[in-house]
Amino acid sequence: MNKSFFKLLLFLLVFMSTASYAQKLSIIDFEHKQTDMDAKVNFPREDINGDKCAIIKVQTDRKDLEFSLGTSIQHEGVEQKIGEVWVYVPEGTRMISIASPELNKKANYNFPMSIKKSNVYSITLEVGGKFIFEPEKKKSSYVIFSTKPEGALVYVDDQFVGTAEEYGGEIQKLYEVGTYKYKIELGDETLVESTFKIVEGKNTKIHHDLIGGVYVTSPIEDGATIKVDGMNTGQKTPAYIPNIPIGRRKIQLTHKWYIPESRTVDVEALKSDTLRVSMRPNFATITVNSEDRGGYLYVNNKLSEERTFRVRPGLVKLELKKDKHKTAYKDINVTVGEKKIIDLNPTPITGTVQFSVVPSNAKVYFNDEFLGNTPFVRDDVLIGTYRVKIQKDKYATLAKDIVVEEGKVTEINDRLLEYNPDLDAWNEALALNTVNGYNNYISAYPQGDYVAQARESILEVERQKVAQKDHAAWENTRAEDTPASYRKYLREYPNGYHQTEANSRYKELDNQAYNEAITNGAYSYYFNNFPNGMHYRELKDKYSNERIDVDYNNMVKHPTVANCNAFIQNYPNSSKTSEAYRYLYNLYKQSSDASFKKRKYQDAIDMLSGYASKYPNSPYTNSAYTEIRKIKKLKNRNSSFFMLYSYDAESDLGITMGSINHNKMGFYTGVKMNTNMFSINKIKEDELDSEGYRATGVVKNTNLSMSMGFTFNVVYPVWFYVGAGFGYYGRYIEVESNNPYAYEDVFYAEDKDNSGMKVFPEAGVYGRLFNAVVLKYGIKYQDKGLTHQFGVGFPFWRYSN
Repeated sequence: MNKSFFKLLLFLLVFMSTASYAQKLSIIDFEHKQTDMDAKVNFPREDINGDKCAIIKVQTDRKDLEFSLGTSIQHEGVEQKIGEVWVYVPEGTRMISIASPELNKKANYNFPMSIKKSNVYSITLEVGGKFIFEPEKKKSSYVIFSTKPEGALVYVDDQFVGTAEEYGGEIQKLYEVGTYKYKIELGDETLVESTFKIVEGKNTKIHHDLIGGVYVTSPIEDGATIKVDGMNTGQKTPAYIPNIPIGRRKIQLTHKWYIPESRTVDVEALKSDTLRVSMRPNFATITVNSEDRGGYLYVNNKLSEERTFRVRPGLVKLELKKDKHKTAYKDINVTVGEKKIIDLNPTPITGTVQFSVVPSNAKVYFNDEFLGNTPFVRDDVLIGTYRVKIQKDKYATLAKDIVVEEGKVTEINDRLLEYNPDLDAWNEALALNTVNGYNNYISAYPQGDYVAQARESILEVERQKVAQKDHAAWENTRAEDTPASYRKYLREYPNGYHQTEANSRYKELDNQAYNEAITNGAYSYYFNNFPNGMHYRELKDKYSNERIDVDYNNMVKHPTVANCNAFIQNYPNSSKTSEAYRYLYNLYKQSSDASFKKRKYQDAIDMLSGYASKYPNSPYTNSAYTEIRKIKKLKNRNSSFFMLYSYDAESDLGITMGSINHNKMGFYTGVKMNTNMFSINKIKEDELDSEGYRATGVVKNTNLSMSMGFTFNVVYPVWFYVGAGFGYYGRYIEVESNNPYAYEDVFYAEDKDNSGMKVFPEAGVYGRLFNAVVLKYGIKYQDKGLTHQFGVGFPFWRYSN
């Protein structure tokens, strides 16, 4: 039996040494890091074509690795980083070879997706010693979504995944084998609902064209406005409208002078249909004639530059205004298609002038226009101020201003003076009534009788010029009748003659625009036309609150980093900004948690550190730092291999080796024995029968067994273990020899009825103290009884997960 025990022991030790450990080089995980900006922004590098490279981040601490991309492609450089190696590769790279000269090992890996420029990918590399026996990994493959347009929202099992635009044209996600539901939204509408199936080792590509186009025409001379599902396209017929979401769509045409028309079309992806729409007129035509083209025509209180124009059916108010005339009014009713010609003639407002000058037969000029010889009476003179000049040979010219008033008689009963050079020069200056004319008089007659009057007249002429410009500007302002025109008038003539009227009309327009904004939401018109309006702050606050609600609801419905960022930037002081920070923190936390679950602790830390550094004023920054400390603490709980001495009531010598892994299952295997097998003298059965031996009643047990199983962490630093074992258990009875010449007095005979191979289960716990000591306690079940097991040892070869 002695040789059998040693053979079994040798077999078990060889099995442990070959089955427990092996040197290997393999790639165990690949991931597209779609939010990593190192290749695009932080550390870009160009390939030979001038395009930005992709970065393959190989997760390993080894520095002896060599990289190649096949026979026809070369990488653009390798950089050794802390805990990883960066390999710069051109777009379209299909595979990578990784070799370790020290281990004399090489791993070839075909990428499961197309490598895109400016993107970052991660490879988890396993190099060196590793337990070969490990739990089977879950089977998975990639699904690759692409849409046109790329801004469509993709959901998988009602979870928002993102948009192709955010991920550089394709969404690449890893899913376990199985069937999943997905939907694609554009705007607020779901355009696609379907399922996809993930098969191991095969990527699933899903592409949807979500837009089409329609060419819209109508027989309208200046084109009709085109709306799609109520949204203004900014186009007029005839026009091609691209990028319309697929499905049944409502096309609406509107025009100021036609009844709106709607049509329903089925828009198909990548197809263009032609839609022809006839529109029914909704206007009448009016022509206004007058004895002359002077004056301003107002249609329904709005200035019209045309005398032939269109109006809506119904009551139309016409006004023709002319200076020094009574306005001509007319209200008419018109129907669709009707054409009317209307005569409007403002009535002149006149007064009477009566001239009786001594001597008679003097010539009278009104504003330098000959009116008649005195004496005479005119009753058709338009009201206003006139410059009157009366001349007769050998008499000094008389010049004066008169005012003609409606219905009144203005009498001029003057006596002409005999010729006086000073007076004549003065009358000439009065006749000219210009600054130069008065200055010429003062130059010619500096001591003249009318110098003081000349200086006063100069000031009056200047005032009249200002007044004329003021009145002309006001006429233009009234003709435009816009907020901008009134602001311009008040800016150029702050103390003008029409300041009160301008302020009053501006306030009236301000109130009209305010009511339109409140009623129909026309905020932009008010903001653009009344930057300092009476209601500007009120409407700005109301508009901001409405926009905040709209943008906030959109952010909540589609909580992407881009939407949260936009909300925070647009509304930094909003009451809902803290909620935007919370959504944003949750997005970063989800990405961090995903990396943490894959044991990529540094990625998890970098994600939260990025949040904390980018949003230092966020109310969740402290939460990010708290999570970072937790991850660092867990990261430092390195896994390790261990070796310990173990024993129990049946076996006083045992060695156990294995791994205690922080985040996944480990493995252990052990050998135990009872040292009695080396200290007893055994006697063969045939000798026992031929000699005289007597049993003493003493019994000794021996055994040699092997066990193996799995370890798994539940509460740090305690690991449970469960496994099973088998071995040979021998029972020996002590006997004494009756032969006085025997070479030994005491021998041990095997009790074969109670000896043999046995199988047993076992379970227990391992504990690690200060990363220096490993303790063991467990039980095994054998022969319908429990045996307590103990052990003490040490960890070695610590490694990070």
